[in-house]
Amino acid sequence: DKITMEQPKSLPFGGLFHGKDAVLKGLDLVQGIWSKSSFKLERLTFGENLLMAYCHMVIASDRTGISYGGPFVELLRLEERKVVELRPFYFDTGRIADVIGVDEA
Repeated sequence: DKITMEQPKSLPFGGLFHGKDAVLKGLDLVQGIWSKSSFKLERLTFGENLLMAYCHMVIASDRTGISYGGPFVELLRLEERKVVELRPFYFDTGRIADVIGVDEA
């Protein structure tokens, strides 16, 4: 269960999640915040212990009536062929905060 995920602290689902159960809870928080979401994998790049997925994301909120589409990168760090770190990079966290309906911290 040596896995961590860090989400941007400026978003309501932000924070550092340690362990499999915490990471799964963190992923549920992210998915539960928008009413619609889709991610299209554009490119996958990997090295000895690092995997990067370049995606295009589209999210929407029924609560705010706002949607957003833009680039998204997920960095996955591996140890012994297992994922030990997830780190998403959102292109525009300000716009994502608008979609959710919160001010960035």
